[in-house]
Amino acid sequence: MIWGDLLTRCAVASEPLSRALGLAFGVSTDSVSVVASIEDSPGSCGVVAEVSELEGEFRRKVSIYLDESVRQADALSVARAVAASLSCEVLIPDDTTDPYSMILVCPSGAIAGIAVDVDALDVRGEYRVMRVEPHEEEK
Repeated sequence: MIWGDLLTRCAVASEPLSRALGLAFGVSTDSVSVVASIEDSPGSCGVVAEVSELEGEFRRKVSIYLDESVRQADALSVARAVAASLSCEVLIPDDTTDPYSMILVCPSGAIAGIAVDVDALDVRGEYRVMRVEPHEEEK
């Protein structure tokens, strides 16, 4: 089942991403598969990460799929674990219905609410930060 998506500001190699997701979901790296297409995923992995390249500030989109045997984890905890493990900023959706409002997670664990550039996203498919705001947890 699909768990959700996150975006990374840095280029991400398969092995570091496998380690980061293993830590985030509490599974061994042998249980994590990083693929270019979900069709390429082996059927026996607990966590499958489909990685797509993007233009813009956030260059990688990671779509995460979990086997039923893997414990669910909240998006912020996963994003913090991935950001810290990769030493890279991560972007995740927030809980609003606004598709242009997201949460920026820093390697330190600090977070900020951001607004992405509407035109960049809608016209070019690029995630570019327009505005940074304090996040509820930080206020």
